[in-house]
Amino acid sequence: MNKIETARTATFIGYFGLLALIAFWAINPTTLKESSTSFVLLLGGLPLLLGLYGILKQKPYTHAWICIISLLYMIHGVVEVWSAPDNRIFASLEILLSACLYLGAGFYARYRSRELKKLIEENETTAD
Repeated sequence: MNKIETARTATFIGYFGLLALIAFWAINPTTLKESSTSFVLLLGGLPLLLGLYGILKQKPYTHAWICIISLLYMIHGVVEVWSAPDNRIFASLEILLSACLYLGAGFYARYRSRELKKLIEENETTAD
């Protein structure tokens, strides 16, 4: 497995793991006592769902900005670990998955854009 495939695998694990965690966290009655499930799913899942198409289509630009979005989930996880002892397991998973997403998407964007740049340069030299 090369570097791009490894980064892509880490991105998928982090991305779909976060989506599953948010869905489970929202429907679990012991973790959210005062919030509406649909509101939490919308607020928690929407930023990730905005990048779904680009991640599935292997677009480096989408991977680059999903890194920034993953930092929001990491911040949320750290705050939850600190402030809500009942949610520490979910929050720790959120930190772990968002770190996996951040690193995987960041390295994928870097390696894939370099690969595409090299392909463009090779095509330009063969066209001349």
